[in-house]
Amino acid sequence: MGISVEKARELTVAFTQDYPGALELGFKFRDTPVDLYGDRGVNLPMMAGYRSKSQANTQGLKGTIDVALNNVPNEEEFIKSLRHEVLGHYGINSFAPEDKKLLLEGIIEAKNDLPFKNLWNYVVKHYPNESILMQAEEVLAYRVETLEPELHKDNPNVHSIGAKSFQDTCVEKSRLMTVEDLDNITLMIAQGIRDKTREQKTFPVYGIFGRQADRQTQTEELLDKILQNLPPDTQRMARENVEKARQAQSPAPEHHQDMELDL
Repeated sequence: MGISVEKARELTVAFTQDYPGALELGFKFRDTPVDLYGDRGVNLPMMAGYRSKSQANTQGLKGTIDVALNNVPNEEEFIKSLRHEVLGHYGINSFAPEDKKLLLEGIIEAKNDLPFKNLWNYVVKHYPNESILMQAEEVLAYRVETLEPELHKDNPNVHSIGAKSFQDTCVEKSRLMTVEDLDNITLMIAQGIRDKTREQKTFPVYGIFGRQADRQTQTEELLDKILQNLPPDTQRMARENVEKARQAQSPAPEHHQDMELDL
């Protein structure tokens, strides 16, 4: 049956009050994936999706959260979808490109350890054709779905605890990441979006649709490989220039009553 636009707006306002950093994003509500993406939405079993700035053709925003309301069975699943897309897919881009890669590699290296293996089994089942890096990102986004604001908002040590888990398991690699480490890192991300101390540092040149990634074309894959070999500052500038070029070639955005929250 799905939820109504009015209920979706109400829940999104409440979500952005918990996570003001989400106001950097737009929110697009439609009935079905086809209403969101046209022919690309046919047979797409999604509830919600995150599109990067270049893919969404946004004006002054850092991306868009799309929701297919007919596919969202209840309020709980709507909130989980917002967490998955905002705190997961958007949140991981608050790491610089080289740090994001280290984080994903840390998740991959722990994939055969319980209970990480259970998370990986779920993701591989639902995203069998994705690259292992994209599957690792889905592991993080899936894990963050059950994250409640109460777990981090009153914890003065949440940033330092998350930073230590990242340093130990992803940078120094002194031990394998545990699920507790992943939770520490996602809590750090969530609190950073809450207190607006984290900002986007990685700018994907492709979008993520639903809970399955929009697969890159061969040209985009080659471009990503080239950019990854550049110094961080040069890489960031190159990605921003790619986005500007794509926006210049894109048609004007459709005029719908989408949600740009100003609280």
